[in-house]
Amino acid sequence: CDWSSDVCSSDLYFARQEGELDWIRNAMRAARFQRETEPAPAQSDRLGALLETVLGEWIDDESAYFARAVRIERGLATRVKWGSNACLVVTALVASVLAVEIARNSYAGHGGLVALLTLALAGAGLFTGYAQKRAHDEHARRYRRMYALYRIAGERVDSHLRDGNVAAARDVLVQLGREALAETCDWLLLHRERQIEVPTA
Repeated sequence: CDWSSDVCSSDLYFARQEGELDWIRNAMRAARFQRETEPAPAQSDRLGALLETVLGEWIDDESAYFARAVRIERGLATRVKWGSNACLVVTALVASVLAVEIARNSYAGHGGLVALLTLALAGAGLFTGYAQKRAHDEHARRYRRMYALYRIAGERVDSHLRDGNVAAARDVLVQLGREALAETCDWLLLHRERQIEVPTA
């Protein structure tokens, strides 16, 4: 919680969501009961040192994490697309061969070609469905945005701290925290809506 402005993260987390996810906000609100035992606000120099720690341990680490995550998600998206395209190419080739065999009234390998065609089509469908469920492309876009956000916020916080403007650096951190909460909400809701379900019958 931000004691000076009476803003708590639980008030912002899943602010537009109600129902079965309310327990997350309620659990976060439990921290507010510790307010009476919170120490007095830190002095400006001590607060500046704390913000330096936040810059290194949170902003810089998160920026590096999202940079790695963008590369990983892009790589996974590329491999899934390659697998889907490969299946489609095999489908086209097998369909062409099967059409030629039918035109020649040759049924020697007809069964095997039909089976291979079916498997290739099923593979393309599986790759496409997996890509939609895992949303690698969407994750890459989200992570790229968060990487840029953390990088810019880190530069601003560092600049404010070098200028001795602790209040401005703190304001940047508050805004960044709100964006981080919104991103985790979006991530959770995205995966709740795209759960992979294994057919049981």
